[in-house]
Amino acid sequence: MKLFASLAMTVLLLAGLSCIAHAKTVTLSWDASPSSDVAGYKLYAGSDAEVSTLVLGSPIDVGNVLTYTLTDVDGAENQYFAVTAYDADGNESGFSNIVMSGAVDEVAPDVPAGLQQITVKVVVGVSR
Repeated sequence: MKLFASLAMTVLLLAGLSCIAHAKTVTLSWDASPSSDVAGYKLYAGSDAEVSTLVLGSPIDVGNVLTYTLTDVDGAENQYFAVTAYDADGNESGFSNIVMSGAVDEVAPDVPAGLQQITVKVVVGVSR
């Protein structure tokens, strides 16, 4: 069984999390396998783009869905993802293409310069 998956990835940065450094949320989606006996999909993740490295990590059995969201993903370095399909007998396809979620940019922009005072004229009027 071959998995013809095309992973599309959306990286959503978590805002306001001061207790988790470099945390991000990654949402992955893929095309269904054309095989009729697919029971579900497994998601593999790692910090190296090599399939052999992804296999070393424990896959996440996401069930028979085509979109999955991971939370609290380490944003300090690039993360790589691939999916496989499996059938009811446990037979697993090869890996889909591998996609990357880039590291979170934590470098602040340069300080703005050139601030100038603006003269404010106050007019006081009397009403009757």
